[in-house]
Amino acid sequence: MKKLLFALAAIAAAITVIGCPSPGPGVRPVNRAPLYAAINSAETLLEGTRVSPDGTDVPVDEYWVTRAVHNAFNAAIVIARIAYNDPIASQGEINAAAEALAGSRELFLRARALGSYIGPTLASVIAAAEALLDGTMVSSDGTDVPQGEYWVTQAVADDLEAAIATAQAVLDDPAATPEEIADAITALESAKGVFEYEMEEGSFVTAPNRPALGAAISSAEDLLTGLIIETDAANVPAGADWVTQAAYDAFNAAIAAAQSVHGNISAPYEVIASAIIALANAKTNFENAIGQGATVVLTALATAISEAEALRDGPTIAADATNVPEGVAWVTQAAYNALDAAIATAQYVYDNPPNTMTAVNTAIAALEYARGIFEGEIGQGAPVVLTALAAAIGEAQTQLAGPVIQTDATNVPEGVAWVTQAAYNALNTAITTAQGVYNNPPTTMAAVNAAVAALDTARANFADAIGQGTLPPSVLEIDFRNFQNLAPQIMVPATVNFAAGPSVVNITNTEGVDADSIRWLVGLNEVGTGTSLNLNSPAVHGHRIGPHFVTVEVRIGGMPYSRVVTFTAAP
Repeated sequence: MKKLLFALAAIAAAITVIGCPSPGPGVRPVNRAPLYAAINSAETLLEGTRVSPDGTDVPVDEYWVTRAVHNAFNAAIVIARIAYNDPIASQGEINAAAEALAGSRELFLRARALGSYIGPTLASVIAAAEALLDGTMVSSDGTDVPQGEYWVTQAVADDLEAAIATAQAVLDDPAATPEEIADAITALESAKGVFEYEMEEGSFVTAPNRPALGAAISSAEDLLTGLIIETDAANVPAGADWVTQAAYDAFNAAIAAAQSVHGNISAPYEVIASAIIALANAKTNFENAIGQGATVVLTALATAISEAEALRDGPTIAADATNVPEGVAWVTQAAYNALDAAIATAQYVYDNPPNTMTAVNTAIAALEYARGIFEGEIGQGAPVVLTALAAAIGEAQTQLAGPVIQTDATNVPEGVAWVTQAAYNALNTAITTAQGVYNNPPTTMAAVNAAVAALDTARANFADAIGQGTLPPSVLEIDFRNFQNLAPQIMVPATVNFAAGPSVVNITNTEGVDADSIRWLVGLNEVGTGTSLNLNSPAVHGHRIGPHFVTVEVRIGGMPYSRVVTFTAAP
């Protein structure tokens, strides 16, 4: 390469000496010295920098660049040299060439890095040889290879490819000895040396602005690096650059179009110039499309948490509406727990802020959803209705009045219901308690229902305690006689003691006197007819004005005869 540059320089010098017209009177000569110095410095810098795909084959004390960077800088030097050798170039053109070369030098220096190769390995030597082979064009004479790019003949390329294959076989052989590996490294390094010796720079002269298109493509590709593709700034961390997929795809397509032009070594000046302009416009549009990630703001999340907490703490927690006063809001424990868990999750997001607003907005949406579910679960306390309690009290009172109170069944006539005093007192107490609830209504139906249930239990216990009397009925015989055709007499003892349990009064007619009718009365109320009266009948008990008297009336021939039976103990 340096030989070619020196040849170009010599030709240019000859042209300058032989064909360049001397500046006329009053015309200031063009100062080419700074450009010449810059070209020489650039050539020295290029010669002192190795080419490598990643620097792993370059010693740590040497600098390297990729083949693409190397070729771009070399092309910039060639363009500067052409400007330098142009005999009619103006001072402005010379200065512009120097500035362009200085810019390319700056880019080259930025791309340059120290190698990382410490000692050769067979794998690294193979990788370096493959990179060298891949970065070199194959040509018969180089006339189809652009200046700034290198070529070898097919035979030379085949030799290096064969050497790489041989070295790869040794690398793949698990039984290869260290000596065999060392020999393979030496052989492949030697093949690389021969290949590099045979490399020549292409002689095809492209339009002067083709390297500029390559530089524009590289710059455009660099712009794509590090960008986040997203749909909204809220999805991007604060301060991070992002673009939409559509913007990314459009710019990538513009780069691909420019690369297509750049890859066509026969592309005319006008086509390359148009490609440069089109890529520049696409780059401007892409830069304008680049946005910044949204700043994470937690204000709305804090508000949502506060409102959810207020909503959660409002209703009473209960199992059902009957446990809650009328008009008071309530929810189940499960509903409370669900909203409380959602609040805790949102609070965690607030306490540990994410890097995007989308995460914050998602937390807000989840909390709002939980609030909606909670609001749908809120119920109102049931109204207090005492109808069932009043009915239960009435039924219990009727039930309490039925049986007689006794100590055991032997003291109670057959067929008569009885309970103990304790059973009577238990139901009576339950009735009193229920009546107290009725007279002083509670705030919840649950309390009313509990009073009804307690009274129902007491009634059931009372019903279970009711027994039937086992005392057989005693009979008091009253003899109806007619003494010596005198007025009929109803013969009864003056006083009858019923404490032993007689419950039936019979009247007999031993004299054969015909009676028109026989009635039994308590006070003025008829409680029975016929020759027999059961003192335990409801009629007797219901009309008793005094617990110890009952009257028997017998009519004979239309005349009433009556007798009062006195009892010392009521049945």
